[in-house]
Amino acid sequence: MHATCPTNKPDTGRTILVVEDEGATRKLIGLILRQAGYAVLEAGDGETARDIYRGKRGEVDLLLTDVSLPGTSGCELAAVLQESEPALSVLFMSGMPQPDVTGPFLRKPFGVAELLQRVQVLSSNSHRQTS
Repeated sequence: MHATCPTNKPDTGRTILVVEDEGATRKLIGLILRQAGYAVLEAGDGETARDIYRGKRGEVDLLLTDVSLPGTSGCELAAVLQESEPALSVLFMSGMPQPDVTGPFLRKPFGVAELLQRVQVLSSNSHRQTS
């Protein structure tokens, strides 16, 4: 991933929960998304992500999660969060050759433009309406 971002700001006011156990990757993704105008919440594992989500219920527009996480999978995390909010948008990411996911997916490593394009589409289709 390259740390420079396009200057156009997509759909600002949207909140993304980034769940990635690799700290440097999580911080870089957060930086890219913040520079693009998103509010970003970060977690390094599923348990922390669930706690953050509970505290921000109704405010999260998109879950961006690694497929492989300590203690739980990104798929399990998405299922738990979508139990309480079925319309929550989810974007999975992984460096594994063929992860077992259904739904939108980003293969690592990915570029800034690809990340922002996928996030913009999914967050703008979010369940939460902004005025």
